[in-house]
Amino acid sequence: MLLATLFAVNVYRAATQSLTVDEAFTYNAFLSGGPPEIQANNPYNVNLNSLLMGVSVRAFPLSELTVRLPAVLGGLIYFSALFLLCRRLFGESMWLMLAVSLSSLNPFLLDYLSAARGYGLAMAFLTLGIYLALRCLDAEPESAWKYFVPAGVAFGLAAGSHVTAIFAVVALEGTLIVMRICQRRGSTRLVAAQPGLLLGTTVIVSLAILWEPMRNARHEYVDGVLPVFRDGIRTLTDASLLYRPTAFTSHDKAWRFVHRNAWCLLPLLLACLTAAATTILLRWRRGIDANARALLLFTGGALITFLLLRVEPPIAHHGFFALRRLLFTLPLLSVAAPLVARALPGGRVTAALLWLVVIQFALQFNVQSYHQWEFDAGVKTLLRSVPRTGPPVTIGVDWPMHESANFYRKRYRLSSVAEAMPWGPQCLYDYYLVHRRVLPSLARFSPVELAYDPVSGTVLAELPEVARRRLDFLRQAGVTGKLDCMVDLIRPPAVIEIGKPEAKSGLLRSFMGNPDQDEWLWTFERPAFLLRPPAQDPQPSRWTSAFRPPHSPRPGRRH
Repeated sequence: MLLATLFAVNVYRAATQSLTVDEAFTYNAFLSGGPPEIQANNPYNVNLNSLLMGVSVRAFPLSELTVRLPAVLGGLIYFSALFLLCRRLFGESMWLMLAVSLSSLNPFLLDYLSAARGYGLAMAFLTLGIYLALRCLDAEPESAWKYFVPAGVAFGLAAGSHVTAIFAVVALEGTLIVMRICQRRGSTRLVAAQPGLLLGTTVIVSLAILWEPMRNARHEYVDGVLPVFRDGIRTLTDASLLYRPTAFTSHDKAWRFVHRNAWCLLPLLLACLTAAATTILLRWRRGIDANARALLLFTGGALITFLLLRVEPPIAHHGFFALRRLLFTLPLLSVAAPLVARALPGGRVTAALLWLVVIQFALQFNVQSYHQWEFDAGVKTLLRSVPRTGPPVTIGVDWPMHESANFYRKRYRLSSVAEAMPWGPQCLYDYYLVHRRVLPSLARFSPVELAYDPVSGTVLAELPEVARRRLDFLRQAGVTGKLDCMVDLIRPPAVIEIGKPEAKSGLLRSFMGNPDQDEWLWTFERPAFLLRPPAQDPQPSRWTSAFRPPHSPRPGRRH
């Protein structure tokens, strides 16, 4: 019932929540005909999730749900594999409920079981691969290949769904192979062939998806590896336990205490996993049961994953310590924690602490926004508030909300709204879609707030009537494109240096200053040039009359 309810909530979130900038970027750049250079330089966005998104948006009408349909299906696979895995490890007991709750109610993990970024699919196939790996360890050598091949396919699909899952895949497969060889069950030839079967299947499946994007990937250097690694652990803990204030953490002192010390839980858990793995290895010669084998697979997979995350960046110069890159450790840690608690002498006390974590997860339940993408939560609602009649209007959008805004132009066919540009709102636009804290920086435009979204803190504002009339005049005068060089035009008439171009309608030459200076005055009206020739004698001289051009006005007459 818990997992079925969470799956229904995932479908609801996928259908109702505003698309995030990363999801919209994937659609705009890869599924809607983006520039080839962008596609070549973003390997994280060319994966199994993007391929399935392309199938979904072509098979069904474009919407948030069709874009996120692969992620929703990944959530279904994850919940199913999680239930099978935990039931195999814990049987019909309260430990089963604890493990499933701990692995499914984490709000940070739930975000990616509906957000279309590939992480949900990767965690789903990774969890399925772990379940099949346990079946490999428990099966007889003659029938183990029935599970080695599906496990290899599952791990290959996990890496193909998001390339950063490769750390957990390598760690789990390495642990599985070593454990299988050390079991010494079956013929040597058969046992030696099983690792090659597992690795070969994983490599073939993953490369079939990732060959092209990885071939075009760019290597970027990462500075400060040790601080980044520590910050990754801290942000992972904060995103799970401090996703939003609750009854436990809403008090100021409680929030500061938890925020300062919560990250220590993860190193403590890793220390417990290290102690458990050491104990199992020391007892290996006397034989270990199925529970010990499962615990060793999880502890070895988790510890080696964190080790690879620490060692790889200084060698290959990749930045894998961002918050979302550590998502793949969550299924390992959330299942390993109950395994360790059950094996400890004071297991009930540890279980009580884990239940407190589950309660904190449940209190942080959220269906309005995604973590670190809260600013995108109001784009859909606010953009639809823009009037749809009349000529196309421009809209200034906070970077990087322009990706979501451009998606919703296509989603709702807003032909009356021009494409949003990435250079920010500091220009002259008809409307502004910005965070409320940005409004003071637009004070020179005097924008009028029309709508406000409390979840994201963003507002929709429009130009006042005077500025709108002047903007319309500029368009009629032939001024197009980015108007950031004309931000003072909505003030009283200003003098603007523009070099020596040919005069356009709406520009008057300023004769008030130095005639040699190239100054032009915007009037926002059609100009009337009133020229008075210099005063001359009533009786022109013979030279003046002789050189007067034909049809020239008589001196003193106004034209």
